[in-house]
Amino acid sequence: MRSSSQPALKRQKLNPADAPNPVVFVATKDTRALRKALSHLEMRRAARRPNLPVKVKSVLPLRPLGAPLLPVPPVHPASTSEPIILED
Repeated sequence: MRSSSQPALKRQKLNPADAPNPVVFVATKDTRALRKALSHLEMRRAARRPNLPVKVKSVLPLRPLGAPLLPVPPVHPASTSEPIILED
């Protein structure tokens, strides 16, 4: 007689297209805004063909490419005008 239940553990097959090391992606406000600007069909098309450029109708002004990702803390004036030299 055959059992109708599934096997307890299935073998996990590795996908050869996946990179051996995980890739870390950090979403910024700009990337979230770009993602929300895409329609469902444009998002699907971009996911299926990642090598093709995506046309995005910009709703919010994007920051320039040279702008820093995080705000730079203000520079405090030095307590002394002389340089500090450390000797090893």
